[in-house]
Amino acid sequence: MGLGAILVAVLLAVFMTQYLATPIVHLTRAAEEVTSGNLNAYAPVETEDEIGALALSFNRMTSQLRDSLINLERRVAERTTDLEISRQQSEKRASQLLATGEISKTINSEQNLETLLALVARPVSERFGYYHTGIFLMDETRQYAVLKSANSEGGQIMLKRGHKLRLGEGIVGHVARFGEPRIALDVGADAVFFNNPDLPNTRSEMALPLNFLDTTIGVLDVQSEKPGAFTDDDTNTLKILADQIAIAIQNTRLLEQTQQTLGELQAIYRQNLQEGWKIFNREEGVVGYHQGLSGGRRLSESVNTQEIQQTLNRGETSVFHADGKTDEPALVVPIKLRGQIIGVIHIKSPSKDHMWTANEINLSEAVSERLSLALENARLLQESRRQAIMEQTISGITGRIGSSINLENVLQTAVEELGRTIPGSEVVIRIKDESTE
Repeated sequence: MGLGAILVAVLLAVFMTQYLATPIVHLTRAAEEVTSGNLNAYAPVETEDEIGALALSFNRMTSQLRDSLINLERRVAERTTDLEISRQQSEKRASQLLATGEISKTINSEQNLETLLALVARPVSERFGYYHTGIFLMDETRQYAVLKSANSEGGQIMLKRGHKLRLGEGIVGHVARFGEPRIALDVGADAVFFNNPDLPNTRSEMALPLNFLDTTIGVLDVQSEKPGAFTDDDTNTLKILADQIAIAIQNTRLLEQTQQTLGELQAIYRQNLQEGWKIFNREEGVVGYHQGLSGGRRLSESVNTQEIQQTLNRGETSVFHADGKTDEPALVVPIKLRGQIIGVIHIKSPSKDHMWTANEINLSEAVSERLSLALENARLLQESRRQAIMEQTISGITGRIGSSINLENVLQTAVEELGRTIPGSEVVIRIKDESTE
């Protein structure tokens, strides 16, 4: 009986040990699986005591860890996607800014307006991926925006027929009137503006004003075949380009106006220069000067030979050799003053077989250049002296007239002084009588 009791006690102890240890073993295995990375591990709840409560807490903990990991992975994936989108946007913006810089550099070096506008339309479409780019400029009345440049086939057709939009009409007209950017899509109220038979594939359009000193001088119009192709970043980037285009257009216009004004001033100057030399030659009787081996003399009559006439027509130095067509070697150098020919230097060689050298030609041209300046200075000095004498004469006459206080003396003094100043002339002063015709 004692041995039986001991055996029963041992069996009971073994059973109780296994009963108590089994939940702990299961919980330990679950913890090991979680440690190895298996968050789906589950600890079975076999009892309702502290071991069971611990298993429940363990299962809740693994569930929370699993949810946290899932949320973390989702947020990491979202963040990765956002970073990728940001990277792509940054690369796109960097590429657009680079294209903007290259286009600006190209157009700022151009001085012709038509060429400048052509240099803008095609690069904008190619570098930014738009199938149509058009540039409108305001007309002189500021009532219409006129298409001046386009890259697409439809745009070329519009150019040929002189396409223009009244201010406030359509997207371009709206931007031209209010001077603010506008984006339109192929849905909603703006869809009506896409009904253009020349550009049937347009699904998105953006128009930006070309502003210079708070004045809208034109519109940059870009169109895409993709719906919703334009974003705020595109607007900001193209606005920078639009400002550069406006500055380049205005600079080109100012340059053309300056060149036109300069041309007019040069034409007036040439005309005044010619008139001045005609008057100088007429008053001074200057024809030229001849220098030979026997001495020099003043020319009393103009010399006009075939060589001189040829040089005057060409405006360049003429070299003649005794080759059968010319009796004797001659060198004719035009005397130019700021592009105007005021005379020639005609040089003849005493030797018929003389060949003019480069040094002789260069020396003659250098003398001609300095001679033109010296002649002009002498003419201007002579005119200044003549003007000074005239002013002095006028001042003397005015002073003598002003010293008289009697009307008859004033008239007599004026007549006498004018007659003395212009010898041999008859001077009459008549006072207008209002009572008679």
